[in-house]
Amino acid sequence: MKPKVINSLQDNCADFTKLKEATERYWLKAGYTKCWGVQVQEGSKWKKGLTDAELDAFEAAMGITFPDVLRGFYKTMNGLDRPGVDFKGDVKAEPGLKPAFYSYPDDLPSINQQIDRICEDNNITRQDMLAGKVPFIIPVYGHRCLVFDGTGRMLSMVGRDIIIYADNIARAIAKDVFEYVSNEVIPANLQPVPFWLENPDGY
Repeated sequence: MKPKVINSLQDNCADFTKLKEATERYWLKAGYTKCWGVQVQEGSKWKKGLTDAELDAFEAAMGITFPDVLRGFYKTMNGLDRPGVDFKGDVKAEPGLKPAFYSYPDDLPSINQQIDRICEDNNITRQDMLAGKVPFIIPVYGHRCLVFDGTGRMLSMVGRDIIIYADNIARAIAKDVFEYVSNEVIPANLQPVPFWLENPDGY
């Protein structure tokens, strides 16, 4: 997927479908390129999207209503049909297996553990988020999280190291899968993220 196309992606069903098809083609022959971090297994495909009833159950399990963009994403694709691999620095060793993209209900424990870690590292509780004191966040894959602040932006969140990673879910995924780093200044990313990033520096 070319940079121009990545920069044009929006969080809608048409573009999620375009992203789904492009990533599956890429994974047919992508191979492994890193010693560290979770990588997608060759030949992986996205699982079938969730139904409205399944999404309602997902929301109930999380205790919060999802933004339309998140529901649209999970209606189109719901994690991968095989786990990701992590060589942990040694490509000759047996890799560890963990989710590359979170799916419901299989990865609900991992989703909750990631949220709890982020809350603990930032001295807040999940109840603070559910009560509206702090914008709720939900990991979509790895430590890339959608922030529920009405903008649809994705944050990269490792402890207190938090940055705006992309201005929507589709672009965040495409940037990582196709290893594309944009220096484009997105006006929405110059605005603060309440609590999580009061004074953003952009990308």
